[in-house]
Amino acid sequence: MSMLSRTLIRTLCRTPRLGVGALFVVFPCSALADINYYNNVIVGDRAMGLGGAFTGISDDASALVYNPAGLGFLLNSSVSGSANAYMIRDIEYKKTIGNKSFEERSNGFFPPFAGGAKKVDSLLNGLGLAFAIYSPDSEFKDQDDYIRDTSLGIESFHRTENKRASTLHIALGGGWRTLPWLSVGLGTSFFLVDEVRQSYQDAVLRQRSVEALLSEAAQKKGPVYATQTQNVRTKLAATGVEPVFGVQGVFFDRLSLGVAFRKAFFVSQSFEYKGDTTRYSQFANGAVVQGSDLKEGTCTGTSAESSLCKGQVRHATPGREYSKEGALALKTSQPFTTAPSELRLGAAWFATTSLLLAADVSHHFAAEGRKDLELDRGAVTNYHAGLEWYVVPALPVRLGAFTNFDTRPKVQKGKAESQPDHINYYGGSFALAWSQSGGQIGGGAAVQYGQGQAQKIAGSDEIQEVSALSTTLFFSATHNL
Repeated sequence: MSMLSRTLIRTLCRTPRLGVGALFVVFPCSALADINYYNNVIVGDRAMGLGGAFTGISDDASALVYNPAGLGFLLNSSVSGSANAYMIRDIEYKKTIGNKSFEERSNGFFPPFAGGAKKVDSLLNGLGLAFAIYSPDSEFKDQDDYIRDTSLGIESFHRTENKRASTLHIALGGGWRTLPWLSVGLGTSFFLVDEVRQSYQDAVLRQRSVEALLSEAAQKKGPVYATQTQNVRTKLAATGVEPVFGVQGVFFDRLSLGVAFRKAFFVSQSFEYKGDTTRYSQFANGAVVQGSDLKEGTCTGTSAESSLCKGQVRHATPGREYSKEGALALKTSQPFTTAPSELRLGAAWFATTSLLLAADVSHHFAAEGRKDLELDRGAVTNYHAGLEWYVVPALPVRLGAFTNFDTRPKVQKGKAESQPDHINYYGGSFALAWSQSGGQIGGGAAVQYGQGQAQKIAGSDEIQEVSALSTTLFFSATHNL
């Protein structure tokens, strides 16, 4: 990519200030910030209740997500599915506009998991096979904000954002119990990523410092206002395959240990970007500021003031022709250089016939992408812990705790160049099921709370404290064959 294109991308995605009291909220270039997290949705009904601590168990169809070796220890064949889930996420950027906070919300329904697992001892003793269709990430956003605060020089600020993003996996695999206490497994999934975002914002800001540059005749027309609009559309699409290999062993009849490694490979990928930014300066009556309105011989001050002083304002009245300060259409067939890979370790302790304790550690290695599009993902390690207790034989209760750490670097204070958000989440989960010999039905929730920092106002070195809350509600059913 040429240096000019890089500069335009930066200009459009992270617009500079318009002058005193300017306001423009940063739009990250990446189509979806959530590609920087790996635990937005915990897949599988039992696994969700255990906070994702399932690598040492993996005895249902969700083994294809955690550890296919667990299929070698299947007790019975089953078909399971999370019929539907509802996720809502709120992010609050504190003291972004003066002392006011800026909030973002996304929500939506999606089917997180459906699959089946079957023992096939008739083909090979200790063999279990499974299929699964699952969505490890999904987001829907319809944001519409309007702000007016004349004390800050903000005559109006309007921002809208519509976002649709989903990742879908279709997986097949199996596990084989080679020894009474040891199983190996292999699986693969075909994945599809589809993320589209349309963002628009406009601001009208009173430029008090510019008034000194105007002639006496011009000042009679009233104060000068800087107007800026920005429109950005991004689309990220990718397909690929993700093989996974796992091993699971049972020791002392109570302790189960598992390890799994997966690596994704892209078959196709593309990223499209279209954006433009328009600026002009005008009087309160709508007339555009012209060079003839300016005083002679004073060309000092900010870059915006100097531009006005030199009579270089190349704009026209709204509703007529106008010139775009920056416009770019970009399409690349390789936004990502490497795909993510994961190493997962898990342990499960069957303390009694009614009590199970489990823990996982999952490590995602760094994945490289176009730096100018902010698609790099750093290495990250997350932790999971879970408890399952059968209050009575038909009533299992599951509790879990987990982390969902950000792969982006921490925000550095005092850095004028715009930086991406950095928010680390800590989560907990709860699930309750009714179990019978023919299967079980259940439901639950997973809640994540995050704190971090952001640089939300473009062109400013001010850092905002961020708090975020994400809740996923789900319903599931399993039928034993």
